Amino acid sequence: MKRTFVKTLSKRIIAAAFLTVAIICSAPLESKANTTNIEILSDNSGATVQYTGTVDGALIFSVNIPNAGGDRFALVIEDDNGNTLYEKEYSDKNFSKKFKLVKNDDDSNKSYNFVIKSANKDLEKTFAVSTVQKIIDEVVVTPL
Repeated sequence: MKRTFVKTLSKRIIAAAFLTVAIICSAPLESKANTTNIEILSDNSGATVQYTGTVDGALIFSVNIPNAGGDRFALVIEDDNGNTLYEKEYSDKNFSKKFKLVKNDDDSNKSYNFVIKSANKDLEKTFAVSTVQKIIDEVVVTPL
């Protein structure tokens, strides 16, 4: 029961941290995005990366990018060392895919970057994801 509580609390903390980082990272791109017509990188586009949970120890993320113009863009997933884990170009008008990032036992504190790059402009939008795993042992002493 206590581990379930800790896992639930961890998920909420990760989600809150992710939202905070996403808001902070998107603020500098606001002025750049409003001067272009590329919908996938503007604030009106609604491009999102959401943590949806874990399956067998792997992190599951849902990436949604509305792209009404059908412009080409690249989706890149990098680890905290800058190594490219995934990279592919798309031109879907309503891009929606789920990605599974398998964690190793030594990946308790890991970060990832989801980068959306426009193919026809030098613009990009980055979503930073940080994971922290904490194990809490609770000890209660009761006098008899």
